[in-house]
Amino acid sequence: MRRSFSLLEVVVASTLFAIVIGLSFGVCGRTSENMGETMAISDVAMKSNRLAESLTSYLRSAQSFTLTATASPNTDFTAVEFRQVLGYDFDGEDDDGTENGGVERTPLRLIRFVYDAGEDTTDGADDDGDGLVDEGYLELREDKNGDGDATDSDERIAVLATDVAGDSLSFVNQPSGGASPDPGDAFLQISYTLLRRLPRQGEIYSFSTTLEIAFRNTLD
Repeated sequence: MRRSFSLLEVVVASTLFAIVIGLSFGVCGRTSENMGETMAISDVAMKSNRLAESLTSYLRSAQSFTLTATASPNTDFTAVEFRQVLGYDFDGEDDDGTENGGVERTPLRLIRFVYDAGEDTTDGADDDGDGLVDEGYLELREDKNGDGDATDSDERIAVLATDVAGDSLSFVNQPSGGASPDPGDAFLQISYTLLRRLPRQGEIYSFSTTLEIAFRNTLD
């Protein structure tokens, strides 16, 4: 004889089923959220590694470079002007007429930090509405017309990294600490922090790096 379920049994079974389904969806939601955060964090780390590789590639063979501060209100050096050594040069001059002591070099190049459009660099707020605060990008420029300046509108080669924290970037000669390298300086120290908005609302992940680039060539 088939037994029928009472109303109470049906209500209890339905409640338990709803609880189990709710817990299952909750676990799936948290798992998906955690995977999203893990992927975002991994992406920032890879982006930082690519930036470190680019900076090393450009600056390791630099000769005769200077550091400047371009990102107000920062007091640290946030830009570096440099020439890369290419080989021997028998006429003793760069293409723009600068004497080079017989070393062939690239035109003047500039790596600098620039705040994103719309970001107020002094208020510590998300002025451009992208979820990040006072962020910008690192760009590489080259003096194409030989006027000794790499800031003309058509002289940008590439953006090296985006979502860089504006108050985190610094270039420092070591051990002298000056704007121009001392012949005894062993390396250039670069610090920066990359930012990433995580899936959970309002949370920002930051990934900080300190890079030390040893000089391959003499600095005079």
